[in-house]
Amino acid sequence: MKRILNVSNFSSIRLKYCYVNDVIRKVSNGFIRNGYEVIQYSDRDMCRFLGFGFMNGFGRKRIQEHFIEFCKQCQPDGIMLSHADVIYPETLLEVKKILPNVRIMQYNIDAICPSLGQAVANAKRIKSKADVVDATLVSTGDVELLKQFKNSTNYVGFMPNPVDKSLETETMFEHSVAENDIIIGATRSKRKVCGSLVVVPDLIRMIQSRIKDIKVHVFGLNKENMLEGPDYQNAYSKSLMGLNISAINDNYLYSSDRMAHIMGNGLLCVMEDSSGFKDIFSDDEVSYFSTQKELIEKLEYYKNNPEERMRVAKNGHDKYVELFNERVVAKYMADVLFDKLNKEDYIWTKLVDIK
Repeated sequence: MKRILNVSNFSSIRLKYCYVNDVIRKVSNGFIRNGYEVIQYSDRDMCRFLGFGFMNGFGRKRIQEHFIEFCKQCQPDGIMLSHADVIYPETLLEVKKILPNVRIMQYNIDAICPSLGQAVANAKRIKSKADVVDATLVSTGDVELLKQFKNSTNYVGFMPNPVDKSLETETMFEHSVAENDIIIGATRSKRKVCGSLVVVPDLIRMIQSRIKDIKVHVFGLNKENMLEGPDYQNAYSKSLMGLNISAINDNYLYSSDRMAHIMGNGLLCVMEDSSGFKDIFSDDEVSYFSTQKELIEKLEYYKNNPEERMRVAKNGHDKYVELFNERVVAKYMADVLFDKLNKEDYIWTKLVDIK
């Protein structure tokens, strides 16, 4: 079986934001469970180590040499790069000279829309390697946005946020009551919701004022209520619904990986219908809203009708786990990486096809 080098920030040295259910770990798990040998390379940790504790110019220079030598020694068949920004395109070209048969993919789970400053910077980083790698996968299904990474020889496509039942272990659709009715996570105080920029604390106050006795768990808005690792995972075992609001919510098939955490743990996922996910999940699997008024109505309805909430949440959970589990997503990545892709095998390749 082939050897895969998974390169990303695995946070082994700097433990801040050391999330144990990151997509990069699910990708490693999926490849391993599909029979691949996986070697993990933590680029930022190595950069700090070589820079005497800092991601400085000295560390960034030395890691290029180290990465080339590392690849020479482990001889991977495939290299996967996730937000591995300290590995330069020139370094990858040097690796390809040494290992002419190696296949290289970059995969990225952040937004790339031009209306969001942070997303523009993210797209620029992806583009810097697009002509060097063999494939680029992004957790956005907007074909026009994805085309900026396409050339005559590479593959560019959509990557769903995987779920991993060794990490998303809860089945909250089995519970009629819990400590919280809904969990809301947002690391930015402002989000685009229903076409308008809203202040998240204001949105939360509106929900609490209009729905009697609703119990809301909010995290991520400040240092005091940040959640990491097991604390983050455990929060989903205490909630029945999850409000899935990303930094932007009207890019086709874009969502933060919070959607996988919500649905993978069996909570009812509540999200905007402008996200395009209706092409995959029906109203019987996800609770969609198109206005703030409709959001309130849906939350109130499912709060007061637990059996219906449990039914829809289970439907969504089961379908998400079937379509987007870590083995399926890793198989898709391997099919793309090694030129074995049959687009009829995956629902998303039928929806997002870049010629």
